[in-house]
Amino acid sequence: MRLSNRSKFRPSTTVIVPVLNEHENIMPLVKRLNVALSRRKIEILFIDDSPGRKTSQQIRLAKQKYHRKTLEINNIHRRGEACHGGLSGAVVDGISKAKSN
Repeated sequence: MRLSNRSKFRPSTTVIVPVLNEHENIMPLVKRLNVALSRRKIEILFIDDSPGRKTSQQIRLAKQKYHRKTLEINNIHRRGEACHGGLSGAVVDGISKAKSN
């Protein structure tokens, strides 16, 4: 399990998004979250169980496109044994890695 870009950013809210082959939905979701939570300091934390690279690539593109001081996008790409527990396992992993309190 790898988490990219672990900086000193401290959001008030972390939105945990488990994904599996959701590359087509990443940009629309980030766009909507960016608008809906624009007045908050937020982290969007994707827990990616996708076997390929398309979803991770879209998350990287969203990170570049929606970069702002009050928004951080991170990705945990779980592979093999790390993909335990399905959706609930992804949520628990996200909670343990979230930067907000």
